Amino acid sequence: MSVFAPGTDSNGNPDGTLRSTNIPAAFVELAHLKNQQEVAASTADDPIENTTVQYSEETRQATIEATVNFTSSTDSTTGNVILAASNDLPSAVFAPGTGGTLKTTSYSGALLELAQKLANAENSVTPAVNNINITHSDEDKVSTINATIPYTSVIDASGKPVITVTDYLG
Repeated sequence: MSVFAPGTDSNGNPDGTLRSTNIPAAFVELAHLKNQQEVAASTADDPIENTTVQYSEETRQATIEATVNFTSSTDSTTGNVILAASNDLPSAVFAPGTGGTLKTTSYSGALLELAQKLANAENSVTPAVNNINITHSDEDKVSTINATIPYTSVIDASGKPVITVTDYLG
């Protein structure tokens, strides 16, 4: 089982944007919320379509496709390459949560950070799982994220569909 800490205030109440407590669920939740923010910020003349989320009841999988623009630099001490996500939704507020898993304060940065955490978690289980793929093009300054995440669904007592992402990491 994977663990995602959404961040909490001094009373133990969630204080970040996300509420999920496992990595795959947090990733789907974040992609869904980012897509909603893109729709809200879009205009007819300037649509923002960097994140798509589709849920298939046939396969019980959420399919996420996203692109994140970034700038890159090299750490002068270590030589490590650093990718910093560009904020494509400057008016949308993303709160990583106090003491939570995420540190980034933009939707795009958080999506890229959490995608990498999910990929790392997939690589650490035996046998390794490959439900997420991330590619970075330094020439284009774009990261591309493609993921297929399993879920279950039920109809609740009021007739609403409820999707629960499967924590397939443990």
